[in-house]
Amino acid sequence: MNKLYIIALLSVIYNNCYSQDNNLRSATYFLDLATKEPIQDVSVKYFNTNDTVTYISNIKGAVNSDPKFRFLKVTHLNYKDTILINSATTFFLTPLNHNLQEVKVEKNKIKNNFGISVLKHLMDYSINFVYKDRASLYIPYEEQFASKNIQYLKYELVDILGVKNMKYLPFKANIYSVDTITMLPDTIIYKSKIIKKSDRKKWVIIDVASEKIQIPKEGVFIVFEVLDRADYKTEYVNSSQGQIPAVPTVRAKFHDAASKQKSYLLRTTDNNELIMEWESLDCDLQMEVEFEK
Repeated sequence: MNKLYIIALLSVIYNNCYSQDNNLRSATYFLDLATKEPIQDVSVKYFNTNDTVTYISNIKGAVNSDPKFRFLKVTHLNYKDTILINSATTFFLTPLNHNLQEVKVEKNKIKNNFGISVLKHLMDYSINFVYKDRASLYIPYEEQFASKNIQYLKYELVDILGVKNMKYLPFKANIYSVDTITMLPDTIIYKSKIIKKSDRKKWVIIDVASEKIQIPKEGVFIVFEVLDRADYKTEYVNSSQGQIPAVPTVRAKFHDAASKQKSYLLRTTDNNELIMEWESLDCDLQMEVEFEK
């Protein structure tokens, strides 16, 4: 009887281990970019137009693969949040302190006027844009500019995740009005032609003085619009976190809680169906307006 019990128990253990192994073969893994070690407790939100599902990674950094979803949003307390194309079985996440080992801040050399640590303020916040994305930054009304027209829209484009020259890819610059109920972007006030960065200067600058746009008391949104898939020569590129769309990206910093500015993202499918409403981003997109003198 004891032998039969032991045999049965071993059989259950074997089948359970075999089942777990099979599950892991269809899993998606999340590893630390620097150490290549698995990351436990990653929140992975798969999403499509009208459906979402969320998994938490196990001790092996694995979650169930879910190929029916096109996108996944990845968050973890110690790593940069990012939105990825569901196109790989392994993704590498960037630690929040990545590339800061060589940063030296001498006492009293840098003033922190934002109520957050200097190092955190200097860090970039990686955002993987996809085709047809619209990223917006709220620009509040200021009395000192009440009667002045917006002269320039300014965008700081950057390369991310080890991929070079993405900042030279085309995009469109928009200005949206503000919905006074939701305080989200409402209707388009201005839409540019296709814009491309053509130099190594910090800002891409668009002259909108001829539009004679002033900021009303509810404010406006400056918007960065990623073009359709057909407007880019290359569809996807390999990055340090897997395959990503070959589209431009705006630099972003961790959100300054004292700032009135706020960033949002609107994402669409290939059929122009909304995947989500304007979603709040925990970052400050590096976009600006400059007023006439």
